[in-house]
This record gives sequence, structure tokens and C-alpha cells, in this order.
Amino acid sequence: MSVGPRGPRVVGIDLGTTNSVLAWAEMGDVGAAPVLAMLDVPQVVEAGAIENRSSLPSAVLLLRDDELASPAFRLPWEGDATSVVGAFAARRAGEEPDRVVCSAKSWLCKRGADRAAELLPWVGDDREAPERRISAVDAQAATLEHLRRAFDARPGADGRAEPLAAHEVVLTVPASFDPEARELTLEAARRAGLPDVRLLEEPQAAVYAWLAAQGEGWRQNLGLGDLLLVCDVGGGTTDLSLVGVAEIEGSLALERLAVGDHLLLGGDNVDLALAHHLRGRLAGQGQRLDGWQFRALVAACRDAKERLLGPSAPDDVQIAIPSRGRRLVGGTLRAPLARAEIERIVLDGFLPEVGLDCDLQDPDDDFAGLEEMGLPFERDPAVTRHVLRFLRRHAPSLAERLPGRVAGGLLHPTAILFNGGAMSAPPLAGRITGVLANWAEACGLARPRVLEGADLAHACARGAAYYGAVCRGGGLRIRGGTARSFYVGVASAQPAVPGHPPPIKALCVVPHGLEEGTRLEVPGSEIGLRIGGRARFRFFSSGTRPDDRPGLLLDEWDAESLDELTSLEVRFADDAAGTGRVPVRLEAFATEVGTLELEFVERAGGRSWRLTTEVREGRGAAR
Repeated sequence: MSVGPRGPRVVGIDLGTTNSVLAWAEMGDVGAAPVLAMLDVPQVVEAGAIENRSSLPSAVLLLRDDELASPAFRLPWEGDATSVVGAFAARRAGEEPDRVVCSAKSWLCKRGADRAAELLPWVGDDREAPERRISAVDAQAATLEHLRRAFDARPGADGRAEPLAAHEVVLTVPASFDPEARELTLEAARRAGLPDVRLLEEPQAAVYAWLAAQGEGWRQNLGLGDLLLVCDVGGGTTDLSLVGVAEIEGSLALERLAVGDHLLLGGDNVDLALAHHLRGRLAGQGQRLDGWQFRALVAACRDAKERLLGPSAPDDVQIAIPSRGRRLVGGTLRAPLARAEIERIVLDGFLPEVGLDCDLQDPDDDFAGLEEMGLPFERDPAVTRHVLRFLRRHAPSLAERLPGRVAGGLLHPTAILFNGGAMSAPPLAGRITGVLANWAEACGLARPRVLEGADLAHACARGAAYYGAVCRGGGLRIRGGTARSFYVGVASAQPAVPGHPPPIKALCVVPHGLEEGTRLEVPGSEIGLRIGGRARFRFFSSGTRPDDRPGLLLDEWDAESLDELTSLEVRFADDAAGTGRVPVRLEAFATEVGTLELEFVERAGGRSWRLTTEVREGRGAAR
């Protein structure tokens, strides 16, 4: 990585599940606050019609061979495209779902599958497979390339075009993205012509955007001892983070204390729930949909949701489900969806009222069928229950650091910062606020206050740009380092037992809070590295063991304390023939982009072997 100050601007990109946004910070005089600006992105809105809009829908329409050179899809920059990104593609998703890739970001974190495989558009078990498929990385790259070309075509202050690659670029990702998802995001950026970017967690970007809007006035809203819950509910994920206000060297400072699990729960789930609701209504009228039509219905529900939950929303909208050929007599089906109806479905299904005594062991499975898109959605669709899990889970580890903030078995934030498109709807944000207030009052604590002034649609991009400016010229930075602690599996040395492989111990190699860019030697007992043959490495992480130090070897662990990441199978080269084990010491490096790198150094010689997180399923980058 060679990210560093290059041009007079720092660019922030929110590569969102539903919409993507680009902002930049103009660097002024030393000590002056940077000025934030947004890019109006040219995009096809109708065949032959182009408009500039503040956000770019993260939808990719795959063109047919006869459309590749069509002037109807030509943008203000040179070259014929193989796909169309943006508003037109998002609209076509409801008419031709087998040609449009949506929610590619969610596929980057799909464990148990080759995340770089050409699987999209996903059609499940539909026998009519798309003519063309691409990978989630390709789809993310197409969106980033569109933003890059739009920025490159924008004239600068001197009237000449300014290449985006000439500026420092900060790209946001969910805080809960695992190392492989982060690396695939970087790969998408490289394919889009952005070889050097820095990653920033989305909840932190939201806080930076709020800080930029508040200026020095942020201290009037947050004080020593405050605990801020960042609740980010976007198109594909729910991201939860806790940020504390501490005193460091006599000054107030923000410190990220905890990050939630990766929750594949957001606007996509709402779209599916609405589609199931309408399909049930149509079935009651004797009208049945095939798989292709259901995917079109999901896309139509996405558009209806944004209209009905947005500002100046109508009382209802008509949803149209297209037919194919002669499968439906009478052509297109239509179904009304009312604003009151969608609010009831979302509030009751995704944001129910839950008490402190809520049983969190058995998730509500009312929304069975959400797996039709092929993604591992959360079984429990209730965001409010996930918030309760999060605050309960981190209460024991943070109780000593946050006296007075733990009561009733959970942490109680003093302030809330919302982010994500779903939270722009007042009824939805109000429900979460009310539930948190009920928990606090039940424990005799004050209700948390909502931090106002957040620009939910553009916060991540603006915050990323502001963060880059802060890194250059000083200012308030959120402390925290790595969001989780990381471990590597070590096989126990014990006699062989038929049918029972040696137990795997977990060696802590990166502690929670390690600053990115730090290299450390892992202390501890001698371990042996298998070379000359295939070797399997298992990796784990934890968000609830903040006190584990490098070198700690966990003899016993379970799925509650450690989350297993993708395992890697590699073959380390050996100068001699055959296979064997070499005594090594271990060094760990948390890179600036949030990925993990391990180096095994031979104790009795000068050889070393390196294992990085630049991996795909079943392979590791080793040298």
C-alpha cells in the first residue's frame, strides 16, 4: 500500500448495497476545516436519456450483444460499455431480473462459497438461467468504475479533467466485514482503476460525517462518559458499533469500543418480506407467480418501499408485475401497497417492541423463504432483538470500563446516531429510539438522546472524505484499531486416537484494538510449520474477548466465544524433497486496510514463509 497525500482533495466513496455515493474534501489553509462537496453522477435514467444525480444505484444491467454499441446507453465518456450501472439498471431489475445484478455487496461476505465466482444475477433453482453471469467483485468493480469515470470527466478548477486515481481515496465497508470481504472490495477497486485506496468502517464514517457537520460544537452534544450507539441499517446489512467519549491526555477523545457481528439484514429483507406479502395476497385471488415474476416483484417492492417510506410519501402505490409471453392471460398483474401497510409490516416484523426479558435463544422464523435470493440472511429479522443481543453480549467485557452504563444485564447508550437509508424513515428510527428508552427507564436510567443533523443518504461518503482530511491535517480521530481479536488454529500434540483428530487450540495473534499498520511478534511456546505438503490453516475472530493478548493459547473454546473464518489450504515450498515440520516463531501484521498477514520465521535459519488474507475459498496466498 502506498496511500498518502497526493492531490489537493481527499475522496470518499460509499460503495453501498443499494446506492453508492462519492464526496470529496477540499483541503484549504493549514488549520482550516475542509470543505465537503458531492459528485453529481451522470447515469442513464431512460434509454437515450442521461441525468446527474447525487447517488448511483448499485445495480448493474448486463447488456445483450445487440446492445453493446447502442447509443442509448452511451455516457459522457469514451468507450462502449458491457453493462449499465445506475437508475436505469435499478428500474430494469423489476422487468428483467435475470439481467440485473443487485445487492452485490452482500455476496462479498457469503461464507461457505467462492465469493469471486460468476453467480450473478442469482436465479436460485429457476431453470431459465441468465445468458450471462458475473461475480460480485465484477459488479462492485463496475459501480466503482462508473464513479471513477464520472469523477475523471468532471472538469477541475483549471477546466481540465482530474483523474480520481491521482487523489487519495477512502472507501467505506461494514465494520463487520471479514478479511476476505475487505480484500475482495480492494480487488474490485483495483479492477476499477483505483489501485491504492484506504478502507474505513461505515459506522466510523457516519460519526466522522456528524463531526464534520458539528464542527467544534460536537462537545456540546457529547461529553466525558457518554456512550454512543451507532445504528446503521442499510440496504443489505445492519451494522452496530459502540463509541465511548474518554479523556486522553487532558482532552476529550472518541474511542470505538465494540463492533457487532455481520448481520445480513436490511432493506433487502424488507423487499423480500413485502414481496411475500403481496404474493400471498395474489395467491388468494387465484393469481400465482413463477420464480422469474417473483424476482421482478422483489425489485418492484424495493422501489415502492423507497417511495412510501421517503419524504412526501403518497398514501399508496401500484406495483406492477410483468408477464412473460402467454404465461398469464391478461398480461401485467397489478397490486396496491399502502403506506400504512408497509409501516405495519416493517415495524411488526423487523422492529418489534421487545423487553429486557426477551428470550433471544429461538429466533422468530415467520419470514421463511428469505433464502430464495441465495444469501444467508439472518434467521431473526428483528433488528431490535439484534440490538438487545449486541448490548447484552458486550456488557460483561465493558462493565469495568463503563461504570454506571451496565444495568439489567446490558449496556445502555447515552446517545444514538442513526445511519443507513432505512433509518431515514421517522417511524423506523422512532421505534428503535423508543425501545432503547424503555430499556433505560426500566433500569432507572435516562433515555438516550438522538444526535441530530446526520445526512443519512450521503453520510458515509462525506465522512470518509472528512476522515481522509483529518488524517492529513490533524483533528479529532476515532481511536480503536482492529475491531476484533484474531486467532490461528494450532493442532494439539497428543497421541493419535481412532476417529478423533487432535483438538485445535486457538492462538491469539492480533489483539482487539491493535492499530492498523502495526507489526508484532507473537510470544509463546514453540510451534511447528508444515512445509513441502498441503497444510490447512483455520482462523478465528472474536468481538467479545478484548483482554486477550498475543500469544495466549486457548485450550478450549466454542462458537459463542470465537467465530470461525474461512480456512485456507496452502503448500509452503521446501528446499529439500518431502515434507516436514520446521520450528518457527510467528509475526502478525494488521495492514492499513484492515486485513491480516502472518509471517512464519524459522528459528534456526533464515527462511520465512508468509500467509496473507488475499484469498479465495480453498486457497491462500503464500510465499
